[in-house]
Amino acid sequence: MEEARVELDELSGVPLFADLEPRSLAMLVREARVEAAPARTCLFKEGKKPEMLHVLLAGSVQLSAAFAREARETVIEVASAPDCFILAAVLTDTPYLMSATVLEPARLLLLPAAGFRRDIASNPDLSLILLASLACQSRRMVRQLKNLKLRSTVQRLGCFLLTLSKPAPDDTAVVTLPYDKQLIASQLGMTRESLSRALAVLRDFGVETRSGQVLLKDPVALAKHCGSDALIDEAERDLRFPKPH
Repeated sequence: MEEARVELDELSGVPLFADLEPRSLAMLVREARVEAAPARTCLFKEGKKPEMLHVLLAGSVQLSAAFAREARETVIEVASAPDCFILAAVLTDTPYLMSATVLEPARLLLLPAAGFRRDIASNPDLSLILLASLACQSRRMVRQLKNLKLRSTVQRLGCFLLTLSKPAPDDTAVVTLPYDKQLIASQLGMTRESLSRALAVLRDFGVETRSGQVLLKDPVALAKHCGSDALIDEAERDLRFPKPH
């Protein structure tokens, strides 16, 4: 991976660092480095102890888990910049529960885990920020669990398309698929074949696939059929610890 200097201005847009004073931020990243990683780079494997906190500055990373006995692997989440992962393992010095692989070329800030934990112990402000970051990741996982347990494959796919859709002037919407269908299927807890069948069912609700893009002819009807719900589908990327009144 190609290494570069840490630029504090760039870090101000990362939720984990946004509320830190420049002096505190400079202290926190004094031993950090920025690296560029091409697609398909394996950042770490599940079961390994964390040596670094990975902060994603650009690109996307696939977080996956494997069932070795049956040679199965599934995508748990796709992290997009700006974000950090997997914070809980770094804070508790416990093995990763997921592996991380770069999906599209990424820039990563790497903070040594041991030094990061020492800084937390001596900086109460950083502790509060980390609480908010952990809360955001926890709530994101709960939303994913609700999506998997409460919805059918057809509903999961329909709501996934709605979250990616961009409105068009004629009350339709267009979706550009962010990655290949195999990865989308795995992220949504289904097989590639199940995804194809779900797309076929969704044609009755105005969903058409057109070479890498998906046209939603009637987003309102699709949302009604699939049970679009803010308590499952809404993204919360910038939670803050409330300040006392």
